This record gives sequence, C-alpha cells and structure tokens, in this order.
Amino acid sequence: MSDAHCDEAFPQEWVEIQMTDPTNEVITLRQVLPWQAIIKQLVALYDSTKGRLGTSLRLMVALLILARLRHVSDRQVIPQVQENRYLHYV
Repeated sequence: MSDAHCDEAFPQEWVEIQMTDPTNEVITLRQVLPWQAIIKQLVALYDSTKGRLGTSLRLMVALLILARLRHVSDRQVIPQVQENRYLHYV
C-alpha cells in the first residue's frame, strides 16, 4: 500500500452540527491522535496485492483505542460506537 494518507471521514458541516460539545473526551482524543503518522506506519505492514479487501486501518485503530480506553472487548465496543455519535468521530 503506497497510499498512506488519512482522509477525513466526515464533512465539516456534519461535524459542526453533530459535535456540539467541544469538551467531550472523544473530541479531545481526536485532536491529539496523530492519525497521519499512525496510518503511515501501519500501511507499511500490509500488502495491497494479497488477501481480501480489508477494513479501513483508521477504523480498526479507532475501535481498538476506544475498546481499551473503555475497558471493554472488541465486540462490546461496536454497539457503543453505533449508539454514540461522538464515538463515530474518533
């Protein structure tokens, strides 16, 4: 994978409407996570010509971080993300 960039998942208009609490822990977390650097390092470990099409590295890392911060399993974090729009934003 030579394309190691991290695109924004949400349009700015959505962020302005949905993310109304700038003090939310997830907003703070998103501001301090160096997403571009994380993706750049991880993409080197994957071969884009082998295996099936995978899930976004950014999504997988975000879910892992949220699961560890909330002390829940990978399976338990999914419903939390589905129910909480702030968790979508990480």
